[in-house]
Amino acid sequence: MAQASTRGRPISWVWVLVMVVAFTVGGIGLAAGSWVVFWIGLGVFLAAGLASLFTGILTDVH
Repeated sequence: MAQASTRGRPISWVWVLVMVVAFTVGGIGLAAGSWVVFWIGLGVFLAAGLASLFTGILTDVH
């Protein structure tokens, strides 16, 4: 049985890293009660998610 490659392209990993960092920043903002930091983290997360879709992140694994 053949296995699909899960390596992905470098740009996909960059978007994943940006989303993980934004999620972490948003979580820290939420825990600290800083709504500004939370909304910034959420905004960056959503923007990176949309950008990753436009660059074809879902086509990395066949």
